[in-house]
Amino acid sequence: MNRITVMIIMICSLASGQATDLFFSEYAEGSSNNKYLEIYNGTGSDVDLANYLVLGNYNGNPFNDTLRFPVGTMLTNGDVYVIANDKASSEIVAVADTIIEDPYASGTSYIAVFNGDDVRGLFKIDGTDTTCIDLFGFYDIAADTSDDPGSGWDVAGVTAATKDHTLVRKPTIKGGNTDWIESAGTDATSSEWVVLDKDTFTDLGEHTSMYSGVVWTFPDDSDHDYDGTNGRMVFQIGNSCIPDIQTRDVFAYFETIEAVGIDTEDILPLKFAVHENYPNPFNPITKISFDLPEFSPTKVTVWNMLGQKVATLYSGDLPSGRHTITFDARNDNGIVLPSGLYFYRVESGHFVATKKMMLLK
Repeated sequence: MNRITVMIIMICSLASGQATDLFFSEYAEGSSNNKYLEIYNGTGSDVDLANYLVLGNYNGNPFNDTLRFPVGTMLTNGDVYVIANDKASSEIVAVADTIIEDPYASGTSYIAVFNGDDVRGLFKIDGTDTTCIDLFGFYDIAADTSDDPGSGWDVAGVTAATKDHTLVRKPTIKGGNTDWIESAGTDATSSEWVVLDKDTFTDLGEHTSMYSGVVWTFPDDSDHDYDGTNGRMVFQIGNSCIPDIQTRDVFAYFETIEAVGIDTEDILPLKFAVHENYPNPFNPITKISFDLPEFSPTKVTVWNMLGQKVATLYSGDLPSGRHTITFDARNDNGIVLPSGLYFYRVESGHFVATKKMMLLK
């Protein structure tokens, strides 16, 4: 395979890397009892959910159901907490942290029994004060009233999207929003949510966020000076990316990389895995590597922050081994993509994994 040498120039930004507080990161109103809520913690610290409540209403009525968490119910930084109906599918129940027993059987809570016109609110307890920090659905907190939208609320330009859909919070969202009209938006750009088809659970159990509480570090790399004065800046990115808050430095280095294609290493992985792309951030080329434990039909795709697929890098059968695809920042039409946050997804048999990457120009 051909190899080329490129000079990569990056303008680097730093951010606090923390969400303002917990917020709803995913919601599903699926078929039958496939219903759940997901709460994300990107505050930079572990949180005791005993200091939070989830309230629910029905058909435009005031809040009339409450979910409390026992003291010591810890949600670690960067993790999610899933609340699901006990009659949901096995793949939902398998990742649920709180399973709500069916109130139509012997249960007492309706928090995980909802339709598209029911509101769920996340509240924080601080001493004697209880404050709403996020809403899913319209609710007037000051008046303690709600409106029944009929079958469901429109979200991102999708009619009645809160019914028969899965909604995932965009990775650019830093905290909850008690203004549902603003949160829902009027189209895919203005909305805080990506609307997915009914019974789509591929993102359940994890949340991709630009604000994950990760601390950025810049190790001493002075032995790689290029101008005799300044060292090369090395990023330890972990599971975060670079929000546009503070511009710091510009640096450049040369690297020899393979041209666009796919390589297979002669190793035998024991399990499916998707590795961090390198380099990341990148411009214009990066490598995506993944392990397949067995021969399998495989698809590798790239998605933007609006949940739109922009490129299919590979679709076909692959043998077991470690495979590497080189992505040249072009979409399926050969057009160079703009700077921004993107996601690469590897699907192989029953396995699916998604990671993020940052294109900087």
